[in-house]
Amino acid sequence: MSTGGGDVGGRGLHPVARDDAVSGVLDRALLVLETAATAGPEGLPLGEIAARTGIDKGSVHRLLRGLAYREYMVRYGEDRDYALGEATCP
Repeated sequence: MSTGGGDVGGRGLHPVARDDAVSGVLDRALLVLETAATAGPEGLPLGEIAARTGIDKGSVHRLLRGLAYREYMVRYGEDRDYALGEATCP
C-alpha cells in the first residue's frame, strides 16, 4: 500500500507506509548506516551511534558487525570509530 505520495525521484516509484516496512532489523540497520553517514569520514563511536539512534548498544554492535562483514561499515583509528565502508561508494 503506498502512502499516496508522489513519484519518488521521477522514477515511477512510490514510498510505502511505515506499517509496510519490510523488517525491523533492516530498518534499524539502515538507521545505523544513515547515522554513521552524517559523521562523514571521521566516523562515530558505538556509544554515539546508539545514543543518536535510540537503539541499545548491544543491538547496535550486532548491526555494525553485520554491516562491517558486508563492507558497508569499517572500524578504524585509535578510537576504533565506525565509518562508512567501501560498499557504500560504488
